[in-house]
Amino acid sequence: MARSARSAQNADAPLRRYYVYILDGGSYAVASSTNPPRDGTPISLSFGTHGAADDNRCERMYLPLNDRQHQALTFLESELRTQKATPIARRNMLFLERLLREGQWRASHLRPTKAFVNQVISYLAGPQHGAAPREREAVA
Repeated sequence: MARSARSAQNADAPLRRYYVYILDGGSYAVASSTNPPRDGTPISLSFGTHGAADDNRCERMYLPLNDRQHQALTFLESELRTQKATPIARRNMLFLERLLREGQWRASHLRPTKAFVNQVISYLAGPQHGAAPREREAVA
């Protein structure tokens, strides 16, 4: 009885759709159609889940891979292959393989760990833009 009451309540709720927005500063954001950012313009089709919209945002930000990114992720893949084959490691590996081989960001479908996704993003982002490389002082 309680379940049908919840279903009726959810049926009356507006269907929430998610979009990728480009903000005035040039960065990307994911927001629902019921709460769009004030300084953003939608640049995607609608998505039924936040995760699918976030996948689209990541594809727009990081793909296609350049040579540096591809080499870094290939190194990460070789390191991952040496780890014990647990179900979590297999999900992480499948996510990385799809990214490298097919150029697809599918975190919402393949469900790699959050820490692994953050590690991949750090490899893709690379050194901070505009930061001067540190030079070693000459040892006299």
